[in-house]
Amino acid sequence: MRIHIKIKLWLFVIFLFWAPLGLTNPTPETNTNPQYLNNEIEYLKKLIQLNANQMENLHHEMGALHRDQVNYKLEKDLLEKAYSASYQTINFYLAVLVAGLGVLGALSVRKLENDYKHELDNLKTLIVKQENELKEVAKLKESVEDLSNALSLKLMDIIEKAVHHHNNNNWPWAMEWVSKGLLIDPDNLLLLATKKRCLFYLWQWGEAAETSKKMVELTVSHPEHMRAVFELLEMLALNKDDDFDKYCQHYKPTIDKEYNYELVVNYLRLFKTIIDDDLEQTREILSPMCNSSIGASSVYGFEQLWPLNVAKYTLQSLKTPMQQKYLNTLINFYSGSIDTDGVKQILWPQDPPLPETEPSNS
Repeated sequence: MRIHIKIKLWLFVIFLFWAPLGLTNPTPETNTNPQYLNNEIEYLKKLIQLNANQMENLHHEMGALHRDQVNYKLEKDLLEKAYSASYQTINFYLAVLVAGLGVLGALSVRKLENDYKHELDNLKTLIVKQENELKEVAKLKESVEDLSNALSLKLMDIIEKAVHHHNNNNWPWAMEWVSKGLLIDPDNLLLLATKKRCLFYLWQWGEAAETSKKMVELTVSHPEHMRAVFELLEMLALNKDDDFDKYCQHYKPTIDKEYNYELVVNYLRLFKTIIDDDLEQTREILSPMCNSSIGASSVYGFEQLWPLNVAKYTLQSLKTPMQQKYLNTLINFYSGSIDTDGVKQILWPQDPPLPETEPSNS
């Protein structure tokens, strides 16, 4: 539309420039012709009317252009206002969003801080609790140590009294103190040995054998293990225990490490046959020993290996004089007081000993 307006303006300017030229330069023929002048005047009127129409059209077009400009400005203002409003709205929502996120972040940080403080308080409480528990444990440990020391002192006093009554042959009183001591320390070897001897002297040989079994178990890696084995076998023989042979065979490697197994087992078998009043079996075991081709022989040092106190104490409990005679002979032989010839004179004063046979393994 603007292009059309510009074209019309240029045409109007050209007309204004050429019109005076046509009026000021008439030809000689036309200046004197009235009809020509009238025609020119009419033409000029039409031209003026045309220009007036064009000016009116131009005025209308200029008005339209002005309205367009006004409308454009209004639209522009409206768009600017709308953009400004939208921009402000966006900024508002962004501000609200940022503020909301900030509030949420602040709340999260606050919550995290509160949680941390709560956990820290719990940790402090736990530390205080553990410190109190450690103090209680320390007190308990101190109390246990005091109790342990007190029990140790009490146990030493009990052992001293038990041994005192044992050495004075007060077996029942000794057993009373031994029982109290074993409540404190059930595996005390000194108390168990005292208990075994007291039971033996009180003729409770079955319980003495059970006590010997426990001592053997407790002394496996102890220097007293061998002695405990010997005393167990002696108690089993004295008690007429059917497990005697089984235990002898079981502990054969133990005895063989340091001693003559045949010498030890022969003594135990002789002791057992005399207690069982199987004197015929006693003579069968003794006969090869007394009928040796090397002549009379003696046993030396056996009593240092194995005190014969049990056999000596058992003499008074035997039922028949023959048992006592045989056991006394056994004690004298193994203590080295008599040799094999002395044994023959006592046990076979008239009859010769039995023919030499291999020792029985039963």
